[in-house]
Amino acid sequence: MQEKIDIDADRPDADLLLSVLKKTESTQRGKLRIFFGMAAGVGKTYAMLTAAHRLKEEGVDVIVGFVETHGRVETEALVKGLEVLPRTRIPYENVVLEEFDLDAALKRKPHTIIVDELPHTNARTSRHPKRYQDILELLDAGINVMTAFNVQHLESVADSVEAITNVHVQERVPDSFVDMASDIELVDLVPEQLIKRLEEGKVYAPEKAAQAANNFFRKGNLTALREMALHFTAKFVDKELQDYRTLRNIQTTWRTSERILVAVSPSQTGENLIRLTRQRAFALKARWIAVYIDVGKKLTNAAQKSLEQNLNLARELGAEVLHIRDTDVVTGLIRTARQKNATQIVVGKNRPNFWQKWMRLSLLDRLIAASGSIEIHVAAGIWREDGGDFISTLRFTSSRKQYVAAIAVTALATLAGFALNPVIGYTAISFIYLSVMLILGLLVGQGPLIVAATISALAWDYFFIPPHFTIHIEKLEDFLTFTIYFIIALVMGNLMARLRLREQVLMSREERVTAVYNFSRILSRTTNVDETVQRIIEFIGDFFRARVSIYLRDKNGKLNFSDGNHPKPTPKEASVASWAFEHRKPAGRYTDTLPLSASTYYPLISTDTIVGVLGVRRSTQQGLAPDQEEILFAFINHAAITIERDFLASEKRRARIAEESEKLNAAILNSLSHELRTPIAIIRGAVSALRLDSAATDAKAQRELLEVAEDASQRLNLLVSNLLDMSRIEAGKIRLNKELYDLRDLLQDTLEKAKPSLESSQVELQFVGSVFTVSCDYTLLQQALLNIVSNAVFHNKVGVKINIHCRTQSESVRITIADNGVGIPNGMFETIFDKFTRSPQAKSGGTGLGLTIAKSIIELHGGTLTAQNRNEGGALFDIYLPR
Repeated sequence: MQEKIDIDADRPDADLLLSVLKKTESTQRGKLRIFFGMAAGVGKTYAMLTAAHRLKEEGVDVIVGFVETHGRVETEALVKGLEVLPRTRIPYENVVLEEFDLDAALKRKPHTIIVDELPHTNARTSRHPKRYQDILELLDAGINVMTAFNVQHLESVADSVEAITNVHVQERVPDSFVDMASDIELVDLVPEQLIKRLEEGKVYAPEKAAQAANNFFRKGNLTALREMALHFTAKFVDKELQDYRTLRNIQTTWRTSERILVAVSPSQTGENLIRLTRQRAFALKARWIAVYIDVGKKLTNAAQKSLEQNLNLARELGAEVLHIRDTDVVTGLIRTARQKNATQIVVGKNRPNFWQKWMRLSLLDRLIAASGSIEIHVAAGIWREDGGDFISTLRFTSSRKQYVAAIAVTALATLAGFALNPVIGYTAISFIYLSVMLILGLLVGQGPLIVAATISALAWDYFFIPPHFTIHIEKLEDFLTFTIYFIIALVMGNLMARLRLREQVLMSREERVTAVYNFSRILSRTTNVDETVQRIIEFIGDFFRARVSIYLRDKNGKLNFSDGNHPKPTPKEASVASWAFEHRKPAGRYTDTLPLSASTYYPLISTDTIVGVLGVRRSTQQGLAPDQEEILFAFINHAAITIERDFLASEKRRARIAEESEKLNAAILNSLSHELRTPIAIIRGAVSALRLDSAATDAKAQRELLEVAEDASQRLNLLVSNLLDMSRIEAGKIRLNKELYDLRDLLQDTLEKAKPSLESSQVELQFVGSVFTVSCDYTLLQQALLNIVSNAVFHNKVGVKINIHCRTQSESVRITIADNGVGIPNGMFETIFDKFTRSPQAKSGGTGLGLTIAKSIIELHGGTLTAQNRNEGGALFDIYLPR
């Protein structure tokens, strides 16, 4: 028997191909290579450094960004000969921490960099809280990274490791990060050899090695960890193999490992078939896939519910669940098995009818004929209820309207035949009927086609073939023509119907790919959690015409029902959502768990982390069809990954805010300890001197002491004003009280106010023009000018010369404040107006807020403030204020 060939069987699945292409399309991003092991001491760093030396011999620019040798002599020897990036030193709680210098690595930008200790938590003042986030930035910059970590730090297995070893793993790496790796190299060692290395002091120092041997480094623990590491690496390699086969459209089965595919149907015995496949997969330690082939057959409510229960059972038992649209069960199973590289297909027995037995066209016979190298297993005692007669084998998917339409069109063709019969003859009438069959094949299903073919054949015989008005046919050639017409009508109509069904299948696949692509494109543009949640609610709600709600976990790991994205749920709905969150399973309406709920709640799980639940409330009484539910699960998986990404970004922003807060606290403490204490001490000293009897009669001494106290109080007032102004500016609470003022008066008052600090400086004030009136807040603008003038004195030596020029222009007034001092150091032009920025030439003390406040006040007036160095030496600050 010649094997039937489907033209779609050799086509790659669009969803799989799209995911692989997304993974391989980025050429700008760096590649991640991970050295993976079961525990410390197996030789990950050694293997990584050895690989670096090989790359260096090949002429690759490779450097060591961060490596922890733990005092191992052989590891330290490998570091030699490689360029090592200096570590950054960060003071923290009376100690100095050495961390990986991310900025130096980005500036150096080698081809490949080694960054060891992947799960490491950075110092609090670092840019990122975790080292893997540093590596993400390196990869985004196009730098290849080699790193290493142990299996116990993997997020998805950390809890299992804790249950086995009784050791809590604090530092973890998300699986989503590891999935980005282009290569994972397993560094393996048998437990006995690792324990021997531990006893020899090659893993930890002797005092720590004894404790480790009695706790974590026991043979049973190491054996379990080794199995986890091997299993994870095998899964990664298997995924790489699947991507390779998908990209190159390889259809033949590669028996690299056992992989079982089970055919799921709405049958009541489907649960037994699924459990049997799960047992077989467990015995073979094989992956298994549950697939339902949808050929367009409409299911009753009972069959639909049975199918959903079977698919949910397979999902709970750990299967990969697929819903495939195809024109034929056998071709769909074979195509899916080849795409997934399945080695076995498990099906239940079906009772073939007479026609199937006679023509050997049963599902099992066709499956065996088309399977090739794939093993076919038929479960004993599990029968598929497929029906036992010819009529039940037909896929009647058409509505009553299609049957009525088919009969009506056939009747119209008969009437047309009566009109044309005298002209073209009864033989040509068959072509009219045949044309009708071809047209109906594009519009209706197989059932209406069979009815139309039968009625048209009988009508042609009864009304047009002699003798008329009888089904008897006299001539042999008429009988042959009638028979051939009936066969051609059935075959051509059936062929057109199959082409129409195949078109529907392809359109369905295209709609799914388009929907997932549009969903991912929308989520890729979101910038925070709130925006992501809103886009998810809108897209899924519009797609399924349902009310969607999302509840995310809070910082305590509990569901937050008061996030403001939607109304707070009723206690009943909240309890259903909490159950789905805690058990990580769907619950609510259309499920077997709490089905009286108004909504269905799905857990949002990214890798092994749950980020919340998604609720879907539909107005219809019937649940989602399997293909719709599969699309929903694809949306849910993508949504969970995006929300987790936004959570990580939020943590990153919080870390930056904490870093800024620490800088602010440090600046305030520095001010309190230096700037505040100094003027206060001067004031107290002056007051104490005034109380002396010797000063009571010395008027000159009293005046000098009062001037000293006034000087110190002005300095104290300026410092406190700067701190208060900065806090008001950041809070957006500064309001301008604008009136018309003459800048000549304002500048002269500013210099008079700064006179005590300008005694040892030379100040020149010039005005060019006639009208210097501007609308401004006199006090705030004076504060800005005072900060700039004080800055010139504070950052230069005694005797600095300051030139202030005020010039009127057509639409603005320009004020330049220049000095002949040391100028602005190189590299500070971009940060000179940033908070807490201080020049190395500055005198001790100060907060680094003066210029920041000045720029903010001038911009509030609609003006600009810029800084540059003068050619003849010194700095120049240029101010433009609108007239």
